[in-house]
Amino acid sequence: MMKQTPLRPPSLTAVFMELAELTPDRFDRLSAEIDSPDAFDHEKERVAALVPILGKDEDTLGAIISATSFLYQRIHKSSGEISDLPKLVGDIVVSILEQDDSEPDEKPDEAKTQLIIDRLAHLLRFQENASRFTKHERLRWGFLPAATDFSTFVDLRPSLSDDLSEVVELIPTIQFRIKTDSSSPLMKSLVFQLDPRNLKRLKAEVERAEQKLNTLMNDVRLTGMMSKRRP
Repeated sequence: MMKQTPLRPPSLTAVFMELAELTPDRFDRLSAEIDSPDAFDHEKERVAALVPILGKDEDTLGAIISATSFLYQRIHKSSGEISDLPKLVGDIVVSILEQDDSEPDEKPDEAKTQLIIDRLAHLLRFQENASRFTKHERLRWGFLPAATDFSTFVDLRPSLSDDLSEVVELIPTIQFRIKTDSSSPLMKSLVFQLDPRNLKRLKAEVERAEQKLNTLMNDVRLTGMMSKRRP
């Protein structure tokens, strides 16, 4: 498991070390997963399914796939051919390691650094599925912040008598939190309050959205063009 500082994501160096520690068989399986149509999908359901296969916890696997996706997009952001991918990857890895302020024992030695470069060069070669996935995600999310997690908190607020001696009634309220992938601190977590009536209205609107989506996805005129990836 990667060493993490509270409120701070793992460093790329830590991710590189985890990648190097995969056994050859498990690295081959990771490579096959990234070669698949799901490519860089690091959402919870997919990552959880890979935990017993790759022998890493969810946080570590999510970080490996996410970091690989980031590097793939940076390297293949233009359509031009890359003449020497291993050298480019090596330069990137060495630059990241040199700028990392981790303790020496938390950094790879020369042999492990070369293994990291070799493995990343393999994962970051141009792949049709990976490029299709990257485009799919760009179209899927567009330019707006994307909702990434949802949670609720239900509360009963007491209404007290005028002399504060007894509870007259309890008023139910629901707090709803939506986390996003926004880079703006003000947009990373949105919290709002609902009463039971508005909760029913929200549920009804979500069901309407599902009906609209099902209508589109089941239209025989459109099914042939529909993405084969999990929506």
